[in-house]
Formats: sequence, structure tokens, C-alpha cells
Amino acid sequence: MQCSAEFRLDGTTHKTDPNAFKDHGYIVMESMPDDNAQWGLNNYVTIFIKRNTTILHQEDVTIDLFFDKYAKTNPDADPAPNWFYYWKKGDVIEDIDQFSYHEEPGKCGTTIGNTVYLCTCGADNNSYNYTLLNWYYHAYISTGADGVCNTKRFDTTDVQEIPQGHGRANVVCIRPGANGVLDSRNLGDDKICGNEIHTGNNGICQTERTGDDTWANGFYTKGMGLPNQICISAGTDGFLTSGDKPDGTRRVSVRDVWVPVLSINLSQNTRGIYTCATTMAHELKHKDLAQNHTPDADRDGLRDGLEGVAPYYFCPKRSDTYWINKADTKWSGYFSYGDNEMVARKHGIDNPKTVYDNMDWSEDGEQW
Repeated sequence: MQCSAEFRLDGTTHKTDPNAFKDHGYIVMESMPDDNAQWGLNNYVTIFIKRNTTILHQEDVTIDLFFDKYAKTNPDADPAPNWFYYWKKGDVIEDIDQFSYHEEPGKCGTTIGNTVYLCTCGADNNSYNYTLLNWYYHAYISTGADGVCNTKRFDTTDVQEIPQGHGRANVVCIRPGANGVLDSRNLGDDKICGNEIHTGNNGICQTERTGDDTWANGFYTKGMGLPNQICISAGTDGFLTSGDKPDGTRRVSVRDVWVPVLSINLSQNTRGIYTCATTMAHELKHKDLAQNHTPDADRDGLRDGLEGVAPYYFCPKRSDTYWINKADTKWSGYFSYGDNEMVARKHGIDNPKTVYDNMDWSEDGEQW
């Protein structure tokens, strides 16, 4: 007949496999401890190896006990995962008492009264590295390789530096070759200036290069303008908003180039209890912003006083200045509050809640 095993811990008898006490063995406990402090190093237990009711071997040993992080075997009547129950019971992370658990991932960060909810991702590994571009602050639209502006200013606060359909006016497009003689003859509104041909008011070279004359300044054929010139710039408010509509629809011609000049890096590489500490700081920042978000002209959950200023220079007319919605596609809702998300995420990364990792007794945790 096969042997069985039991062990007695704090007066409670638990049945388990006879091999469970080998290195990193797994014990099925009859009941889970009430408190985080009952896990950990050097727990004194008595092991019984039995055949039926006959004790074949009895031994007093010390073992290190860890809990299965994602299982829901804790004493809670409506159990959250063990990681949430024991970390909260043990105050293993600063301010975790302000949080409850919700099973739906979409409820993560939801605030009801003074309670904020964490969900299944709260203790996962979290690794990403985004370089996000500010598409509005002192951004500009440039002519592409053909040098012709194909985009019209849509916001009257922006500046149309080059009219739509034109290139940069009055620039050299053709020079004489080695013989020093200008062989080409100007056409259209191009002008001969000294020994060179310049574009006229429309900024497009309409002259055919002939003889040994050479193209100048990046021109390489007639019908083009001076390449890569700013054709629409931000106005006195410092924000370019002709690039897209408020709903995100692009207005810039595919032949022109929308050029951002400010970027911010978002990166995180955490696991377990440190992911939880970062997430908690993040979600509490959302809560703080929600309680102090008016007036809010662009409805991104960020009060107007935080828009248009350092360090982020959020666009007061757009809800997702850095297009975090396109960088992190796990949640489509970022489009409506991307600026708010940026503030909360940066706060969580830079100011995570304090972690007492010497009390983390989760499997694969900091004491494992």
C-alpha cells in the first residue's frame, strides 16, 4: 500500500505528497494561513509518513513556505488572487489599503468613492520601452522630396509659410557648369539672376536644364521645388494643429512630412511586487487628477493649467498629444485621455510606492 504524508503547522494538520519536502516542492494545504506573516523562512513543522493510520516516520523540520501567487486559495470569502490578499494583509506595499481587487482587466484603476481597483495584471511582469513624440508643440509640416507644399493650413492659428501648390520662392535651382556659361533659358516665372536661374514666386523650377549646367540646392528635375522646406509652422500659441482633426484623422498630405521636435521616453521593466507598486502609484495619480481636473477644454481628464507647459507641453486642443493610443494598443480608450495617461504613467514609473520586499513570500517573488 502506498504511503501518505501529513505535516502539522501551528496546530493544523495538512495532507500532502511524501516528496513535497524536497527542494521547491509543492504542498497542498488543508487551509491557508490568515496572515502574510505566517509564510516565510524557518517554519517549524512536524512531518508524519504513514501507511493507513500507522506512523512509519515522524520528524521535526524547518521549511520555507511560499504561496502560489495567482491561485485563489486564501481565506477571503470572495477570494482575490493570493498575491493581493497577502500583500494587502501584510502591508507589503505602501498604501495598498486604498485598493480592492476586481476580476475584469478593464476595471483596473476604476475608482468608486475612495477605493481604487487593481486587477489581474497588477502583479505581472511588465516590460516596455516607448519613445513617444509630441506631434503638436512647435511641430511643423515640411515639403517632401519634391519641394512642393501639398497641405493647406486648417487652423488659423498656424502659419502657412509656403502656399499650397507652391515651393520656396526665389531660390537658386540651376547654375552654369564647368564652362561658366549659363546654357539654360528660364521658363515660366523662373528668373535669371546674374549667372543663375532662380525659382519665381511659385517656387517651382519650370526651366529645363541644358548644356553642362548643373542643378543646385537639391533640385534634380524641373517641376519641383526646394526639398524639405517648412511650409506650415505653429503660430504664436506654439502648437501646430493643422496636421490632423481632433478625431485623429490625418490632414497632412502623404507627399509632405509632419515633423515633431519634442519626445519623451516611457520605459518600465518590473515584475511581481514592483509592478504592483508602480501600478498603484499610477492609479492613485489618475484618482488625484480626476478630483482636480476642471476646467478641461479638451476633455482628456487633465485640467487646463497642466496643458501647454513644461515638462510635457500637452496640446490644449488634443487629448492624446503623444499618441500613446498608437504606441500601446492594449486599450483603445487612451485616445480620449492619452495626456492624462502620460502623467499617471510617468508618475508611477518615477515615484512607485514603497515596497517591503523582505515580506514578499509569493512563489517566484523577492524572497523565493
